[in-house]
Amino acid sequence: MTSHATILIYTSGPITNYPWIYVSWLACIAVLSGVLGSFSDVLGRRWFFIVGNVFALIGAIICAATHSANVVIVGMTFAGVGAANQYLALAALSEMFPKKHRAYVQAILQMSPFPFTACGALIASKMAIDTWRWVYYLNIILSGLALIAVVLFYYPPVPYAEVSRWKLIKSHDWFGAGLLLGVMGLYLGAGPAAFGLHGWGTAAVLVPICVGIAILIAMGFWNGHASNPLLPTKMFNNVRGQLHSVNLLLFSIGAITMPLEVVTFVWSSQTQAIYTTDATKIGLYNFPTGFGAEVGFLIAAITIKRGRTNLQLAVACLILAIFVGLQATLTPNGIRPGLAYLSIGGVALGFIQVIVVVMIQFGIGNEHIGAVTGLFILVRWIGAAIGIALALTIVRSKVGSTWPMAVAEAVFPLGLPQTSLPLLLGALATGSPAAVMQVPGITPAIVEAATVVTKEVYAAAYRLIYYPSLALGLFAVVVSAFTVDIAPLMESDEALPMGIPRFLMLAASRRDAEKGSGINEEKN
Repeated sequence: MTSHATILIYTSGPITNYPWIYVSWLACIAVLSGVLGSFSDVLGRRWFFIVGNVFALIGAIICAATHSANVVIVGMTFAGVGAANQYLALAALSEMFPKKHRAYVQAILQMSPFPFTACGALIASKMAIDTWRWVYYLNIILSGLALIAVVLFYYPPVPYAEVSRWKLIKSHDWFGAGLLLGVMGLYLGAGPAAFGLHGWGTAAVLVPICVGIAILIAMGFWNGHASNPLLPTKMFNNVRGQLHSVNLLLFSIGAITMPLEVVTFVWSSQTQAIYTTDATKIGLYNFPTGFGAEVGFLIAAITIKRGRTNLQLAVACLILAIFVGLQATLTPNGIRPGLAYLSIGGVALGFIQVIVVVMIQFGIGNEHIGAVTGLFILVRWIGAAIGIALALTIVRSKVGSTWPMAVAEAVFPLGLPQTSLPLLLGALATGSPAAVMQVPGITPAIVEAATVVTKEVYAAAYRLIYYPSLALGLFAVVVSAFTVDIAPLMESDEALPMGIPRFLMLAASRRDAEKGSGINEEKN
């Protein structure tokens, strides 16, 4: 988001459009993942990866080349479609390796972008300031390499090979897929509300959200009665054992998402509002979370097979909830306690990101691993949208109702003319010291008083975010404790056999042909 805000400065278009860069990308990932996961179980994942990387490549090229904010949004929509396909790697990698190694595989996958996980905010801030187009150049490089690697090396067996692809496509649940795509209304409503483009009570927000919820309910009924539902009913209608655990895991994921987003998304805006506007420092203040997450990935890889995975998940949720809750004790006078809390919370965050994927994939057989992974991504990002919307709405509402009066009470006794108050508030909102010093009647004492009270107001507003985050985290603890321990299922050597890459087969055929011709010549 730091880089996207800067991108809008260097492109033409209204600055209020920048939230749509994030919303368009996120909505495509969440909603399409649920559809594509199920489709890939039936049609195979190879072409989904190829098409996804092509879309990601096109999106990155559009964003890197444009000078228009609206075109950036179009490019990010393409990138979101591509990312929804790329997220199928969570399922593909799990089925490629023996079940006993799934924890290691998922941990390595999460750890692989180490520089961006640990130092992502710092790197993004530097890119945004110095050369923002490299945000997209990197995506061009990585998506291009991924496309080449998939085309050359990824040849999984084709499911239902005895049935024609066209027959499988026709028999799929297209109506259910259409209903699931309608859930995008939740994003199209919650996104603008979260970023203040429209109020929560306006039709622009309420209509999409209500339609999205209605469609979600309708899909539940349809899924229970369809002959070949998009999301297999056995993921939901068995109330015992592993399948029951899938339902509980989905509740746990949905609940723990807000604390996760507070740690990863909200903290950056809080540091900018209260502690510093220096982009480099903001990036450094995010380092404890990213590095802690990397440690959490590693711990999850080591401990999951030791058993009692339900209690491991519950303990991780408890640690995250506690240390996110402790953020409510922060004041504008010191950030160091918050960095300590986030470093520990980051470990729990990384642990949760690995264990929930492994647990939910073991909740159903390999024949539906794409569908259950897509459902996990859907719940994860719907929770993210709601969590971000709730958090930013709380801050905006609290600041809007208390900040003007608090600043007025602080600066009027120091001699600021009443007519200058709106100008001062506007200048403070920009974060520009030069703009503040141009306010009529301003003095250094007034600047200091206004700055101090502004930080106090924002600290009080952000404090309100951590209370519901703590409550949701504790709810996730209880739900997680009742999931099923998957450790006994992780002893199998079962894995999906991969096909030999075509270019190797062609090379082998050519060698065999040459050997055959040589033998025939010797005989002759």
